Amino acid sequence: MNFPQNVLLIVPLLLASLPALGAGDLPAGVRRRAPAGDGATRLAAVHSLSALGVGSLRHVNNHYTRFRYPHLPALMARLVRQGEALSVHVEGQPGEWFMLARDLPLLEAPATAAADRAVLLSPFDNLICDRIRTRQLFDFDYTIEIYVPAAKRKYGYYVLPILHRERLIGRIDPLFDRPSRTLRVNAVYAEPGAPADAGPAVATAIRDLAAFLGAIKIQVGKTCPPKWRPALKAL
Repeated sequence: MNFPQNVLLIVPLLLASLPALGAGDLPAGVRRRAPAGDGATRLAAVHSLSALGVGSLRHVNNHYTRFRYPHLPALMARLVRQGEALSVHVEGQPGEWFMLARDLPLLEAPATAAADRAVLLSPFDNLICDRIRTRQLFDFDYTIEIYVPAAKRKYGYYVLPILHRERLIGRIDPLFDRPSRTLRVNAVYAEPGAPADAGPAVATAIRDLAAFLGAIKIQVGKTCPPKWRPALKAL
């Protein structure tokens, strides 16, 4: 979890079990006193919107200090009145969404081509941890299947989504065999409409995972999109 630079959140129960912290134990930029009134909720809501880019009340409530936003509708309405947030409509999505006013220039800036790079996401990555939002914005249906019986799994035990440029284009089912230091990619799946030329970027992402794990060998299973197979066979 990423915290604002000048905010320190401490779990009360944990704090109670620790020795008292002196002024010299905290970095210079850390706030020493709790914000007054709904200040903490305001800080969290602004940070949440900053991370989300755009989101509904539900999205904000599910992000950052999850489910700890008392009186969020009233707070968000006040942020809009004060000009810190904007009420917006997202094409194709129901209801009211919000964004920070300071981010408006990002929408008005000329679009630039995203780097031809793929990244394998953790099931708990903030981009996809809200499964409903992921489905809304990316048309990507993701469920972690570690608690699903093996025979009933659709994709695999610990599947990693593939982020390519600005789209979620597929997923892999990896397994690291520690004794042999082999990364076994049991299956690679592509979403409908995934670009055929993404194969090399997906292969690079798998190599990056292998390097992170300390693997010395990569094995890719038979389940693999034909359009990506040439790049993945070279692993």
